[in-house]
Amino acid sequence: MFIDEFQNTRLPQYNFEIVGFMQNAVESPTCPHFVTGSAMSILSKELIGRWFRLVEDPILLEFLKVWGQFDVKGKSIDTIQYDLRKKYQTLSRQIHNYKGYLAEIHMSQILWNGQRKQLPKEWFHHEEDILLPDFIYIYNRRRLSSGKGKEIDVLAASGGEVWVCQSKWVVGSKIGIDVFKQLQDQADAVNTEMEPNKLRMWLFAHDGLTQSAETYARDHQILWSTRSEMDLLLTHLGLRQLPNI
Repeated sequence: MFIDEFQNTRLPQYNFEIVGFMQNAVESPTCPHFVTGSAMSILSKELIGRWFRLVEDPILLEFLKVWGQFDVKGKSIDTIQYDLRKKYQTLSRQIHNYKGYLAEIHMSQILWNGQRKQLPKEWFHHEEDILLPDFIYIYNRRRLSSGKGKEIDVLAASGGEVWVCQSKWVVGSKIGIDVFKQLQDQADAVNTEMEPNKLRMWLFAHDGLTQSAETYARDHQILWSTRSEMDLLLTHLGLRQLPNI
Protein backbone atom coordinates (compact mmCIF):
# COMPACT_ATOMS: atom_id res chain seq x y z
CA MET A 1 0.00 0.00 0.00
CA PHE A 2 1.36 3.49 -0.89
CA ILE A 3 0.75 5.95 1.88
CA ASP A 4 2.22 9.41 1.16
CA GLU A 5 -0.40 11.02 3.39
CA PHE A 6 1.34 9.84 6.56
CA GLN A 7 4.85 11.21 6.32
CA ASN A 8 6.48 12.16 9.63
CA THR A 9 4.32 9.66 11.49
CA ARG A 10 5.69 8.34 14.80
CA LEU A 11 4.11 5.56 16.86
CA PRO A 12 6.65 5.01 19.65
CA GLN A 13 4.40 2.54 21.48
CA TYR A 14 4.87 0.22 18.48
CA ASN A 15 8.48 1.21 17.75
CA PHE A 16 7.28 2.43 14.36
CA GLU A 17 7.91 5.68 12.45
CA ILE A 18 7.78 7.20 8.97
CA VAL A 19 10.07 10.22 8.97
CA GLY A 20 11.22 12.71 6.39
CA PHE A 21 10.05 14.11 3.07
CA MET A 22 8.61 11.42 0.79
CA GLN A 23 9.19 11.41 -2.95
CA ASN A 24 6.77 9.99 -5.52
CA ALA A 25 5.83 6.42 -4.72
CA VAL A 26 7.53 3.63 -6.59
CA GLU A 27 6.64 0.00 -6.70
CA SER A 28 9.37 -1.30 -4.47
CA PRO A 29 9.15 -3.07 -1.11
CA THR A 30 12.10 -0.95 0.08
CA CYS A 31 10.34 2.33 -0.71
CA PRO A 32 9.23 4.15 2.49
CA HIS A 33 5.81 4.65 0.85
CA PHE A 34 5.17 0.93 0.61
CA VAL A 35 3.51 -0.27 3.81
CA THR A 36 2.58 -3.91 4.23
CA GLY A 37 2.07 -6.69 6.75
CA SER A 38 2.35 -5.93 10.44
CA ALA A 39 3.27 -2.30 9.73
CA MET A 40 -0.06 -1.85 7.96
CA SER A 41 -1.82 -3.50 10.88
CA ILE A 42 -0.22 -1.02 13.26
CA LEU A 43 -1.12 1.92 11.04
CA SER A 44 -4.68 0.75 10.55
CA LYS A 45 -5.29 0.45 14.29
CA GLU A 46 -4.04 3.99 14.83
CA LEU A 47 -5.66 5.50 11.75
CA ILE A 48 -9.15 4.00 12.05
CA GLY A 49 -11.30 6.72 13.52
CA ARG A 50 -8.65 9.13 14.84
CA TRP A 51 -6.82 10.03 11.59
CA PHE A 52 -9.50 9.40 8.99
CA ARG A 53 -10.42 13.06 8.86
CA LEU A 54 -6.88 13.90 7.65
CA VAL A 55 -7.07 11.66 4.58
CA GLU A 56 -7.94 13.50 1.38
CA ASP A 57 -7.59 10.60 -1.07
CA PRO A 58 -11.07 8.98 -1.31
CA ILE A 59 -9.71 5.67 -2.66
CA LEU A 60 -7.15 5.42 0.13
CA LEU A 61 -9.80 6.32 2.68
CA GLU A 62 -12.14 3.62 1.38
CA PHE A 63 -9.31 1.08 1.48
CA LEU A 64 -8.48 1.97 5.08
CA LYS A 65 -12.12 1.59 6.06
CA VAL A 66 -12.29 -1.88 4.51
CA TRP A 67 -8.93 -2.85 6.03
CA GLY A 68 -10.15 -1.68 9.41
CA GLN A 69 -13.27 -3.83 9.13
CA PHE A 70 -11.13 -6.88 8.36
CA ASP A 71 -7.97 -6.38 10.40
CA VAL A 72 -9.18 -4.38 13.40
CA LYS A 73 -12.80 -5.45 13.85
CA GLY A 74 -12.20 -8.98 12.64
CA LYS A 75 -15.08 -9.14 10.16
CA SER A 76 -15.08 -11.92 7.58
CA ILE A 77 -14.37 -11.20 3.91
CA ASP A 78 -17.88 -12.41 3.01
CA THR A 79 -19.50 -9.98 5.42
CA ILE A 80 -17.36 -7.08 4.17
CA GLN A 81 -18.21 -7.88 0.52
CA TYR A 82 -21.91 -8.06 1.36
CA ASP A 83 -21.82 -4.70 3.18
CA LEU A 84 -19.91 -3.05 0.32
CA ARG A 85 -22.26 -4.33 -2.38
CA LYS A 86 -25.30 -3.26 -0.39
CA LYS A 87 -23.77 0.18 0.12
CA TYR A 88 -22.98 0.74 -3.55
CA GLN A 89 -26.33 -0.61 -4.71
CA THR A 90 -27.98 1.93 -2.43
CA LEU A 91 -25.76 4.69 -3.82
CA SER A 92 -26.58 3.58 -7.37
CA ARG A 93 -30.32 3.86 -6.68
CA GLN A 94 -29.83 7.29 -5.12
CA ILE A 95 -27.90 8.50 -8.18
CA HIS A 96 -30.61 7.11 -10.47
CA ASN A 97 -33.31 8.94 -8.49
CA TYR A 98 -31.22 12.12 -8.54
CA LYS A 99 -30.94 12.00 -12.33
CA GLY A 100 -34.69 11.52 -12.67
CA TYR A 101 -35.34 14.46 -10.36
CA LEU A 102 -32.94 16.66 -12.33
CA ALA A 103 -34.91 15.95 -15.49
CA GLU A 104 -38.16 16.75 -13.67
CA ILE A 105 -36.80 20.15 -12.64
CA HIS A 106 -35.75 20.87 -16.24
CA MET A 107 -39.20 19.86 -17.48
CA SER A 108 -40.73 22.28 -14.99
CA GLN A 109 -38.40 25.04 -16.21
CA ILE A 110 -39.42 24.39 -19.82
CA LEU A 111 -43.10 24.67 -18.90
CA TRP A 112 -42.49 27.82 -16.87
CA ASN A 113 -40.24 29.64 -19.36
CA GLY A 114 -42.26 28.47 -22.37
CA GLN A 115 -45.58 29.92 -21.22
CA ARG A 116 -47.56 31.56 -24.05
CA LYS A 117 -44.91 30.39 -26.53
CA GLN A 118 -45.26 28.04 -29.47
CA LEU A 119 -42.66 25.28 -29.48
CA PRO A 120 -41.62 23.13 -32.46
CA LYS A 121 -43.64 19.91 -32.83
CA GLU A 122 -40.49 17.90 -33.67
CA TRP A 123 -39.22 18.20 -30.11
CA PHE A 124 -42.41 16.59 -28.80
CA HIS A 125 -42.99 14.06 -31.60
CA HIS A 126 -46.36 15.62 -32.32
CA GLU A 127 -48.27 16.51 -35.47
CA GLU A 128 -48.62 20.19 -34.59
CA ASP A 129 -46.54 22.80 -32.80
CA ILE A 130 -47.20 23.00 -29.07
CA LEU A 131 -48.56 26.23 -27.59
CA LEU A 132 -47.90 26.30 -23.86
CA PRO A 133 -50.61 27.97 -21.76
CA ASP A 134 -50.22 30.48 -18.95
CA PHE A 135 -49.85 28.12 -16.00
CA ILE A 136 -51.35 28.88 -12.60
CA TYR A 137 -48.99 26.42 -10.90
CA ILE A 138 -46.32 23.83 -11.68
CA TYR A 139 -45.80 21.19 -9.00
CA ASN A 140 -43.10 18.54 -8.67
CA ARG A 141 -43.75 15.13 -7.11
CA ARG A 142 -47.50 15.50 -6.69
CA ARG A 143 -49.68 12.59 -5.54
CA LEU A 144 -53.45 12.60 -6.17
CA SER A 145 -54.06 8.98 -5.18
CA SER A 146 -52.30 6.34 -3.11
CA GLY A 147 -50.46 3.32 -4.46
CA LYS A 148 -47.31 2.45 -6.38
CA GLY A 149 -46.63 4.58 -9.47
CA LYS A 150 -49.27 7.16 -8.53
CA GLU A 151 -46.87 10.02 -7.79
CA ILE A 152 -46.83 12.51 -10.68
CA ASP A 153 -43.35 13.83 -11.49
CA VAL A 154 -44.59 17.19 -12.78
CA LEU A 155 -48.17 18.46 -12.59
CA ALA A 156 -48.99 21.82 -14.20
CA ALA A 157 -52.39 23.50 -14.46
CA SER A 158 -53.73 26.49 -16.35
CA GLY A 159 -57.43 26.92 -15.85
CA GLY A 160 -58.98 24.17 -17.93
CA GLU A 161 -55.68 22.75 -19.27
CA VAL A 162 -53.57 20.36 -17.21
CA TRP A 163 -50.19 18.77 -18.00
CA VAL A 164 -49.14 15.42 -16.50
CA CYS A 165 -45.42 14.78 -17.00
CA GLN A 166 -43.08 11.92 -16.22
CA SER A 167 -39.28 11.69 -16.29
CA LYS A 168 -37.34 8.54 -17.21
CA TRP A 169 -33.58 9.12 -17.21
CA VAL A 170 -32.69 5.63 -18.45
CA VAL A 171 -29.39 5.33 -20.33
CA GLY A 172 -28.64 2.38 -22.59
CA SER A 173 -32.18 1.16 -23.18
CA LYS A 174 -35.43 2.50 -24.62
CA ILE A 175 -38.64 3.07 -22.71
CA GLY A 176 -41.46 0.57 -23.27
CA ILE A 177 -45.26 0.65 -23.18
CA ASP A 178 -45.45 -0.10 -19.44
CA VAL A 179 -44.23 3.43 -18.63
CA PHE A 180 -46.92 4.96 -20.84
CA LYS A 181 -49.60 2.86 -19.15
CA GLN A 182 -48.42 4.18 -15.79
CA LEU A 183 -48.55 7.72 -17.16
CA GLN A 184 -52.05 7.05 -18.48
CA ASP A 185 -53.14 5.86 -15.01
CA GLN A 186 -51.84 9.12 -13.54
CA ALA A 187 -53.72 11.10 -16.19
CA ASP A 188 -56.92 9.17 -15.38
CA ALA A 189 -56.53 10.14 -11.72
CA VAL A 190 -56.12 13.79 -12.76
CA ASN A 191 -59.24 13.59 -14.94
CA THR A 192 -61.22 12.18 -12.03
CA GLU A 193 -59.89 14.64 -9.45
CA MET A 194 -59.61 17.87 -11.46
CA GLU A 195 -61.94 17.38 -14.46
CA PRO A 196 -59.85 19.50 -16.87
CA ASN A 197 -61.14 20.61 -20.27
CA LYS A 198 -57.86 19.56 -21.89
CA LEU A 199 -55.16 17.20 -20.64
CA ARG A 200 -51.64 16.81 -22.01
CA MET A 201 -49.26 13.96 -21.19
CA TRP A 202 -45.51 14.48 -21.70
CA LEU A 203 -42.72 11.96 -21.13
CA PHE A 204 -38.96 12.52 -20.99
CA ALA A 205 -37.24 9.37 -22.29
CA HIS A 206 -33.46 9.85 -22.27
CA ASP A 207 -32.67 7.31 -25.01
CA GLY A 208 -36.06 7.25 -26.73
CA LEU A 209 -38.81 4.65 -27.05
CA THR A 210 -39.23 1.13 -28.31
CA GLN A 211 -41.15 0.85 -31.58
CA SER A 212 -44.28 -0.41 -29.85
CA ALA A 213 -44.06 2.44 -27.33
CA GLU A 214 -43.76 4.97 -30.18
CA THR A 215 -46.93 3.55 -31.71
CA TYR A 216 -48.71 3.71 -28.34
CA ALA A 217 -47.65 7.34 -27.81
CA ARG A 218 -48.82 8.32 -31.29
CA ASP A 219 -52.18 6.56 -30.92
CA HIS A 220 -52.82 8.18 -27.52
CA GLN A 221 -51.51 11.65 -28.44
CA ILE A 222 -48.79 11.50 -25.77
CA LEU A 223 -45.92 13.96 -26.15
CA TRP A 224 -42.38 12.69 -25.58
CA SER A 225 -38.84 14.04 -25.82
CA THR A 226 -35.39 12.44 -25.85
CA ARG A 227 -32.25 13.83 -24.21
CA SER A 228 -31.20 15.67 -27.38
CA GLU A 229 -34.69 17.14 -27.89
CA MET A 230 -34.87 18.22 -24.27
CA ASP A 231 -31.55 20.03 -24.68
CA LEU A 232 -32.89 21.77 -27.81
CA LEU A 233 -35.94 22.92 -25.86
CA LEU A 234 -33.80 24.21 -23.00
CA THR A 235 -31.45 26.09 -25.34
CA HIS A 236 -34.40 27.54 -27.28
CA LEU A 237 -35.83 28.96 -24.03
CA GLY A 238 -32.48 30.31 -22.80
CA LEU A 239 -32.01 27.63 -20.16
CA ARG A 240 -29.05 25.40 -19.28
CA GLN A 241 -28.94 22.00 -20.91
CA LEU A 242 -29.10 18.78 -18.91
CA PRO A 243 -25.83 17.99 -17.12
CA ASN A 244 -23.56 15.18 -18.31
CA ILE A 245 -23.65 12.75 -15.40
